Amino acid sequence: MGPARHQKKRALQQFLCPVCGAPSDLTTERIEGLSQGRKIYCSFDCSVKGKPATTSYVVLKCEYCRDTFVRPKKEHDRSQKTGRLSYCNAGCFRSHRNALSLVKERPRHSGGSVRDELSAFRYLVKLMRNRRRDSRVVDVDAAYLSRLWDLQQGKCAMTGIGLELPDRVNDYGTKNEPARAASIDRIDNLKWYVEGNIQFVSRMANFARNRYSVEQFKTFIRLCFDSLQRGP
Repeated sequence: MGPARHQKKRALQQFLCPVCGAPSDLTTERIEGLSQGRKIYCSFDCSVKGKPATTSYVVLKCEYCRDTFVRPKKEHDRSQKTGRLSYCNAGCFRSHRNALSLVKERPRHSGGSVRDELSAFRYLVKLMRNRRRDSRVVDVDAAYLSRLWDLQQGKCAMTGIGLELPDRVNDYGTKNEPARAASIDRIDNLKWYVEGNIQFVSRMANFARNRYSVEQFKTFIRLCFDSLQRGP
């Protein structure tokens, strides 16, 4: 008699889920929900399924694979405002982006940046700024170096040798011939890299001159030339 009475009492404390029909315990929280006129469910999934749909969806066509797919209307409206295209998944987005980048034919060097007529001069400015000491500031830019290059006709100011600008920034100093690789030299070593105090010289000549004056270095070059002319 005791066990049967206990089973009957337990059965009164259960209810049937209105979605899946499974019996579930009638807890205190669920009783409060019933008293407030709310529907109660056996699980969170059933509560989501039992509630009326509040999100509207739109059917779209993928810009890459042209398959149809469904997306929340709010998300689609947001994409429309920002001008973004619609894709069914991230793979189609990447494939379409890569296909468009191949069509543009943008000239790039190995570093990945877009290259133009001032790229080599910007790199030389960067080299000068990396040598900054104390509070001295490099007072030249790529445009000034370009004008100076044209004024010197691309030749070394101390030897007259035709110079070569770095074709690829990452290869500068390794693939350029040192005797022809262009570098920036200070005319007066007591002054910094400012307009009027710099010149294009061969990198080899720049290293050989070191802290000597321009005239002293030219005298050294003439002595070397005369010695080579006479022979050993």
